Amino acid sequence: MKKICSIFVIAIGITLFVIGYTTKIPSKNLTTFSILEGDKYSAIDEYVGGDAYNYIIGASLVSGKIAAAKIERVIFISTGSLIFSIGIIGFAFSFKTKEKKPKEKKDVGEQGDLSQTNE
Repeated sequence: MKKICSIFVIAIGITLFVIGYTTKIPSKNLTTFSILEGDKYSAIDEYVGGDAYNYIIGASLVSGKIAAAKIERVIFISTGSLIFSIGIIGFAFSFKTKEKKPKEKKDVGEQGDLSQTNE
């Protein structure tokens, strides 16, 4: 049972690692208006009155999306690695078996009898 649980934990760790590794990070291309072709991460819905303002809004949208995607990737990869390591440790410890030692009965005669005292 311990081995099955360890293999399940290892599979979860590998899955999280793969999800983190395959997370798409948006490109750094900057699109200032939604009707323009290009990366839709920075596209805004309306023109706000100047190209500079649109670039500022678009740049903050792009940087936020890139930062969030990178943080998501780091969290998935580190959590997957940690869970994978815990599963490997659990799998290694599942092979150890405890040997039960028979309990030794203490004989009262060996320790000495309270009725016999040396005087």
